[in-house]
Amino acid sequence: MEATFAHQVALRTRAVVVCPTYRLSPPNVFPAAHEDIEGVIRWLLKHAKDKFGADPELMTISGFSAGGNLALAISQIPECQPPNSTAVKAAASFYGSVRASRLFLFKYTANEVT
Repeated sequence: MEATFAHQVALRTRAVVVCPTYRLSPPNVFPAAHEDIEGVIRWLLKHAKDKFGADPELMTISGFSAGGNLALAISQIPECQPPNSTAVKAAASFYGSVRASRLFLFKYTANEVT
């Protein structure tokens, strides 16, 4: 799904789309994935122009599931915050677990929600 989404974004917006991988748990504990993505973002901010012809001042980020959480978390690093010119312009989390403490639990019984 992520590759299809990235391909469509690239086609429709003519944007440079980068889909990094990161170390997964349980073999790699927190903050391994965050460190991986932070490294990618910092590298892109320095090299987007010369490697891809992309403007690092127009960065948007997104992710699916745990990647959505990483996208939102990484948008908080200083380089991605205003007033920096490289502040993230948009962030999207697709079915990421955000504010899990406020999830409502429903009991499903015979097609009824109770």
